[in-house]
Amino acid sequence: MQSTIEHFASLILSSFPEVKGAKPYPHIRDFKINLSWHLHNDPERPNKRSKTIKIIINEEQMDDYRDMPQSDKEQADIRLKKFIENKKSQLDANHNNPYGAVAPIEEWHVVL
Repeated sequence: MQSTIEHFASLILSSFPEVKGAKPYPHIRDFKINLSWHLHNDPERPNKRSKTIKIIINEEQMDDYRDMPQSDKEQADIRLKKFIENKKSQLDANHNNPYGAVAPIEEWHVVL
């Protein structure tokens, strides 16, 4: 059976096919995952990466989710997918940070 962390990672990553190899932070109480990808939009910087998206679901919500009946979990999953899709549709992943500088980080705090 899939853990709650693996389940959330799978749901989130299904909305980001351009992301390769992202994994949630291990050994922490909250769910956290950082996502970024190659932009392929600058011939001078062929390996330029997007802004980093840090998605967070706090520990309390993780615990509540584990205790929910299956029908409530399904509704929470739908809300999570809608939240991610909505935020992604508003995202401008490009940035103007110079070569060698860390890409900006955008935090998304999920409410299930």
